[in-house]
Amino acid sequence: AIVSYQWFVRRPGIPLEYDKKRGKYEEGTPNFVEREIRRVEKEIANESVEHLVAFDLKGQIIFRTKGTEAGVKISSVEERLLRGAICTHNHPGQTWGFSLNDIRFASMLNLKEIRVVAGKHLFIMRPYGEARFEKEFFEKRVVPLFKKNRNRLRRALYEGKISLETFNKKSHHIIWLKVARELGFVYFRRTLK
Repeated sequence: AIVSYQWFVRRPGIPLEYDKKRGKYEEGTPNFVEREIRRVEKEIANESVEHLVAFDLKGQIIFRTKGTEAGVKISSVEERLLRGAICTHNHPGQTWGFSLNDIRFASMLNLKEIRVVAGKHLFIMRPYGEARFEKEFFEKRVVPLFKKNRNRLRRALYEGKISLETFNKKSHHIIWLKVARELGFVYFRRTLK
């Protein structure tokens, strides 16, 4: 199981929160949270419209909505509810991961983690170290670095160093890998099973 949270402490053998008698993870522990999020991601993975689901740090759903193919809209009242949450959503019919707007959303709401199911992949990003999901950090550090790497990738496409197919399928993933590496975000992509 993937453990998503820095506060999780592992000891050799059985994870701390695994209850042998009941044969499951204790509610509110990192593995429980991850399993709950993954369960919802399986539900929304192949939906034809975008769904947004937010979880508290104990793995409880605190908000759920669905929008259109293009996205979801939330009110300012709902935004306050989402502050500091873990959010997951889907990109219907898309194979690329996070858009710049996804990370803007995470930064405006100071999310703990943002996730997206797109095509056959799950993309996850969260702050670590100096990196932060905050408005000022996003505008001053993330956006310029995203644009710089996007322009480099476009130049590589124009110069024939990468194919149009590679650019269309992987450009956002490649850009976010570079941004995360330089700024210190934890970012990865998993193939869905």
